Amino acid sequence: VYFIVSGRLKVFRQSSNHSPVEDLLYVAQPSEFVGVLSALTGEPSFITIKASAYCHLIAITKTNLYQILSEHPIAVCGIAADLVRRLSPFVHQVDFALDWMDLEAGKALYRQGDESNIAYIILNGRLRSVVKNSDGKKKLVDEYGRGETVGVVEVMTKSCRATTVHAIRDTELACLPVGLLNAIKVKKPQVVSRLIQLLGERILGSYNRLSSSNIPSTEGVGVFSKNIVSNLSTIAVVPMTPDIPLSHFTRLLTSAINSIVP
Repeated sequence: VYFIVSGRLKVFRQSSNHSPVEDLLYVAQPSEFVGVLSALTGEPSFITIKASAYCHLIAITKTNLYQILSEHPIAVCGIAADLVRRLSPFVHQVDFALDWMDLEAGKALYRQGDESNIAYIILNGRLRSVVKNSDGKKKLVDEYGRGETVGVVEVMTKSCRATTVHAIRDTELACLPVGLLNAIKVKKPQVVSRLIQLLGERILGSYNRLSSSNIPSTEGVGVFSKNIVSNLSTIAVVPMTPDIPLSHFTRLLTSAINSIVP
């Protein structure tokens, strides 16, 4: 996190994942913070910060920021007010229309054949999608982790749920009702265009893998749309036999991973 003592910083956002064009979001002035959102959420930053003139900054590490907030909780109000001030009226409307949901591990989010009127974004946790065949057997379709959308295809096509989705870990979700999606389509069509692009890439990847393995496809649900073990945030290391030095192995594994990705 950076606190501006003097000078100005320009904050940009990339137009799309594959575009070099950057859109100017705002210009940060002295006595303002930049980079707070990614520090508080732990998510990768989606903005680029450039100095428009010579700047004098105070750099605050994430650890020091949390220590300051724990010792002076009132500081949260100032930081939150600065973040909210940057949000557009449209984002405020979306936030008002969103609902939040906690789903315990083992509970079903929805079942195959249910009506589709809500799409979901996974904030934390993990979901698994299964389909019940005509012979009564269940087959794994996909797994979804943090940051992924679930049930969007059925909502946009106004079809019933093609699979049953349940939580394999305690999961926190943001719920997008169909009315909110329709409002986004009207006010921000570029968001829907990007969503269609992501869904198209998922389904195309599904068909490419299905064609090479001759696995029957389920239309529109993205069977095996990606590697089942992708997007994991928690990994367990389990010894096959009691005599394996697990602690020593995990220390070496952690050291090797940190040398690649700190």
